[in-house]
Amino acid sequence: MNSATPESRYNLPIIGGIHFSGFDLFRKEPDVAVNIYRSLFCLIGANGLGKSTFLTSLLYGTTGAIPYRAPRFSTAHEYAEEATRLDRRHDYFAGRLSEAAAEHATIGVRLTWPGTSAFVTRRLLGPSAVSSLELTVNGTASVSKLENETADSVFRELVVKESGLPSFDQFIFLMHYVCTFDEDRHLLLWDSVALTNALYLAFGSDAEQSVRASDLKREVERRGSRARNRRFAAKQSLDEAKKLRKTLAGDENGELTDEATLERFQQLNNRLDEAALRVQRKDAELRQTEVIVADRSALLTEFQLEYDQTFTARAEAASIARHHPLVRSTLRSDRCAICANTGVAQTIEASIERSLCPFCGSGIGSSEEHRESIDKLKNLDRQIEKARTALTKALDRRGRLRDDYETSLNAEDAARNAREEFLAANPDADRDIPSENETAKLNAAIKRLHEEAERFIMQSKKEYSDRDRARQELRTIERDLQKRFNLDSERFTALFKSYAEQFVGLTVDIDLEHRKGLNETGFELLLSLEDQARSRAEDVSESQRFFLDIALRMALAEFASSEVATLLIDTPEGSLDITYEARAGQMFSDFVEGGNAILMTANLRSSAMLRRLAESQKKAGMQIERMTDWTDLSDVQRAEEELFTQAFEEIDRALQ
Repeated sequence: MNSATPESRYNLPIIGGIHFSGFDLFRKEPDVAVNIYRSLFCLIGANGLGKSTFLTSLLYGTTGAIPYRAPRFSTAHEYAEEATRLDRRHDYFAGRLSEAAAEHATIGVRLTWPGTSAFVTRRLLGPSAVSSLELTVNGTASVSKLENETADSVFRELVVKESGLPSFDQFIFLMHYVCTFDEDRHLLLWDSVALTNALYLAFGSDAEQSVRASDLKREVERRGSRARNRRFAAKQSLDEAKKLRKTLAGDENGELTDEATLERFQQLNNRLDEAALRVQRKDAELRQTEVIVADRSALLTEFQLEYDQTFTARAEAASIARHHPLVRSTLRSDRCAICANTGVAQTIEASIERSLCPFCGSGIGSSEEHRESIDKLKNLDRQIEKARTALTKALDRRGRLRDDYETSLNAEDAARNAREEFLAANPDADRDIPSENETAKLNAAIKRLHEEAERFIMQSKKEYSDRDRARQELRTIERDLQKRFNLDSERFTALFKSYAEQFVGLTVDIDLEHRKGLNETGFELLLSLEDQARSRAEDVSESQRFFLDIALRMALAEFASSEVATLLIDTPEGSLDITYEARAGQMFSDFVEGGNAILMTANLRSSAMLRRLAESQKKAGMQIERMTDWTDLSDVQRAEEELFTQAFEEIDRALQ
């Protein structure tokens, strides 16, 4: 169990058991009940038996929501509204249940907090989700049984109260987006909006801050969108007025020319936006590299200082009398540096060879006695060379990034100059100023369109003003989060590095980047491997990005949990070779040994990941559930059933 810290603010429930009733996808055991009594629970089955369905059903039983991945995450509230839709639940379970089971199939999940236990039962299909709720407080002292809407309301209130979360929507978000890595393989590390919400929950000053930040972000986006729409409406009115003026002037080709001009202006705007985005990205990479250079320089200085100290200490105790300034002077000139007699170099050399002080004749020890000091100096010399090489690489990368940054700035300046030159030649591309001096009827229409455009512009200005006020409040909250992350992130960063480096076997670093563009808000985590920035998911291999993302979820869940942090992971071994399977198994084992819990599914095969988990945890720490006890194998799988039996036996031997 995690020790409570100032950062550990939430107490998510422990999943103690799952009970399916009438779930005839599991043909052998449609009423299967599983009690979870180990920190590491693994459901093993062949492909197509329903492992992912088991995990999704468990999430539905816990949250009342079916996980899905929208094209773009917005807020926890909007996600919860979509995930709990009745048709989404029906679409998911209708194809997995027979008509006979549809009316009565349920899933029950037992959730526990210190002193409180809840067994919530939900219908898989039908209009009302929650069918019953059993509460146990302080053992058996007080047991309540509730049904339907009352049960749903009481359960939501219980979860919010016991977990310390600001809302049940945030509970759904944490369970689906942070604590679960499912078959969708959603990457939280590279989803800045969802990640920002998670960071507010983990580092915010209070539980409500994430909700307020989400509300302000949505307000900034809505008001910015409304302002742009009003501007667009004003432009349409002005364009219509412009057409009327051109009709009065007899300019039949004016409209075509205007469209071409606007298209070229939009191209120049897009080019400037792209150039500005590249400058921002290069600036972030350069600042990150500056930190690395400073670290490498400090490390080299530290090694050099230790070398000098070791050498000085050895010089004081070891037989290096020949390096004393008086001795060196005497040997070089063959004249005694004390009495000035000549021809004494040979005598001095003989004394040194006999390990005697050339001045007083005292013994000064042999070189053999100081081999340990010499070995240490050699080792330090190797470390100095390695550190110097690392610093040189970092300096080279900094130099290249400085050139890239300068090039990006020049490109941005060129794009901006091109846009300004175009505007100077085509002032109507950015704004329209129609004239009024034609026939009464058309002039009246032109006047009306101008007045309409003015109203739209005024509305746009108000929306922009309200947007700026909301953004200013949001910036205050964001600065507070940045400050708290800087103060409190040492444990979180150490957790992430520990899990990530266990898997990838490389030096991993992560840093918080505050997005402060005109229309951008929120945060992202800048990842680097071996001092190389990895700003996009495509910059790492598939298996690395998956398990780096799992490492992030582990760190976030453990950092923010005052009790046990639980992760749900669906068949993670699919993209791994045998070497990385063993690393993944050790990574999972480390998470569990830190006082946390994992509920996972795995393919039925003798993988290195499962063997490593079994060898690390043994029966005292790992619980294996065989899905083949619940449902039938396909004809193809049945033909190879002996291989499945062998795989189970190999895992069982590792558990002993």
